[in-house]
Amino acid sequence: MKSEKISQISNQTIRKRSRLWVSFITVVFILLLIVGSILYNEYEEAPEILQTGWQFYSYPTTLEPVGTVFRIDPQGRRSIVTDLEVSSTTGSEAMGKVKQKMVTRGDVIARFLKISLGAEAKGGRQQSIEFEMEDTERAITSDHDVGKVLDSFFDIVRFRVDNRYFIIREARSAKVIHYKINDSILADLGGEAVIKGLANLDAGFQYESNKSYNLSQTFPERMRVMFLPEEIVPVSASLGSEMPEVEAVPVDEVLVWHN
Repeated sequence: MKSEKISQISNQTIRKRSRLWVSFITVVFILLLIVGSILYNEYEEAPEILQTGWQFYSYPTTLEPVGTVFRIDPQGRRSIVTDLEVSSTTGSEAMGKVKQKMVTRGDVIARFLKISLGAEAKGGRQQSIEFEMEDTERAITSDHDVGKVLDSFFDIVRFRVDNRYFIIREARSAKVIHYKINDSILADLGGEAVIKGLANLDAGFQYESNKSYNLSQTFPERMRVMFLPEEIVPVSASLGSEMPEVEAVPVDEVLVWHN
């Protein structure tokens, strides 16, 4: 009997220790999952940086396709000049969950989001905004096709020497865009209250704050949101009544204008 009791006690002790080990291993596993999730969020892959020269449209739009020519006058006013009939190709971009980043300015972001900058907003500093688009399409044209329409540029356009002229070479459209608003951009826009107010007033916006400020914008239909322009510049001096030749050159700055 004594040996049986000892055996029972020993078995109970083994089972108890086994349960403790299982509980310990379970807790350790859960902690590892939590730590792994935190590390993943902290050190997730850096967003792809878009080619220099990409610009936000004045506002999300169904207008201003590839081939649109606009000018910016010395006062910073932007005007549409014409739509050149240039061949273009449009296709879907399989971006998935890839984040991207674009160099722009705080006041440009504010204009695109239709935010009126108050006295507390810092405005026109250069910023890099991180974003993610859904159901994205991209329209492009070629050097050859642009060159053909620029050959007759002065037959179409009354050139103003004190204006800068641009042609839209590529355009991207989407149905949803998610912005990651950092503290610096938030200061340019006038603070968190401005973003909250935007989400409250416009049903197309959703806002959440969790260490960073995330703003999502859903459009009622596909909208063009950004474009890649080239500047149209004369490359030869005019002789008498002869018009100079022009070419399109890459833009390496954030274009600033008001409508």
